[in-house]
Parts: sequence; C-alpha cells; structure tokens
Amino acid sequence: LSGPGWNMGVARLALECGVVIAVMFQLWRVPRLWAFLFLFIVIFPKVPLAAVPGQTTPVRVDDVVMAAVLGGWVLKQLLGRPRPILPAPATPFILLYGLVAIVTSLLGVANETTTIPSFALHFLRRVEYALLYYFFFRSVGLDELHDVVRLVRFALLTIATIWIVQQWTAAPAGPGFIDLTTASPSFSASYDFGGYLMLSTV
Repeated sequence: LSGPGWNMGVARLALECGVVIAVMFQLWRVPRLWAFLFLFIVIFPKVPLAAVPGQTTPVRVDDVVMAAVLGGWVLKQLLGRPRPILPAPATPFILLYGLVAIVTSLLGVANETTTIPSFALHFLRRVEYALLYYFFFRSVGLDELHDVVRLVRFALLTIATIWIVQQWTAAPAGPGFIDLTTASPSFSASYDFGGYLMLSTV
C-alpha cells in the first residue's frame, strides 16, 4: 500500500469524490431538472452500455439518462398544459443546422460513404439536440439565469481541474471514473460539453 501508483490512485479517488460532492452541493442549491441534466451530462464519464453493430460508438449511460429525462419531459408537455412562452429566437438556426446535417448525411448515403444505420444514429442525435434546446428554453426561467451562470462556471472549472490533474498524473492507476492514463478529459468535456453548453446558453 505504498508507492507512486498507490498515491495516484488515492489522489484520483479523492478527486472523484470531491467532484461528486461538489455536484451534489450544486444540485442542492439549484434543485431543478435542467440543472441535473446539465451537470450529469457534462460531468458523468462516458460509460458504455451496449455495442451498436457496425458502429464504433456504443450506447452510453448518459445517452440512456438523457433519453429518459427528455422523454418524460416531452410526455409532460404533450399531456399537460405548458405555460405560454414567447417563440424561441434561435429556432430558425437550429432548423437550418438540422436540415444541412440531414442533407449531408443523405449525400453520404448516396455516395456510399455513410451507412443507413450511421445515418439513423446521426438523425437521432439531431433530434436529441433539438429536444435539448427546447428543454432548456422552456425550463429555465428568467429569474434563474444567475443559476445558469453559476452552473456553467462550476462545470468549466471542474473540467479544467480534471484535465490539469490528468496532464500531471498520466500514468497507469487502475480502473476509475477519471482515466489517468490519458491526457484527454475523461468526462464528456471533449466535444459533448461544447454542444450542451451552446444549447443551454443560446
């Protein structure tokens, strides 16, 4: 129970516990579903659940959690009486993005550079992003914008801290949420974070 590897394992465990405690504290301060979804997707690591035939990207835990949250929210919107709200000003740009993405994917299918299953998965990802956009737009009140700023700041600082620790301690240290064998961010920070950050702040 000694040596550099053990010390790094303890440090990683302390960092993971610290992140979890900090996230729970943020959710205690902002007990809202949109806050949970934002922090969970940003902070939770990419844990695979099942492989997709012909695809390199598996179905992940965060995919299932996001589908459950968005699916429940959509049902509530359809069955309930959502409060009236002004039209979302960025909707035309979201629709244009989706249209361009679908057209380029269809061109890829026509040129045999994209498979049908890959097109279907990318299409579902576009639907997911559109639902996330409307989820944040309809769920965050004007009086909660300061909470959004706080959570965005917390997420950015947390991801930066994890990345710095990984840069300094890149060495084998066994299994864990934070992979110290790579210099890339372990959590969903690398590219998902940028998309979710834009959708939650636009």
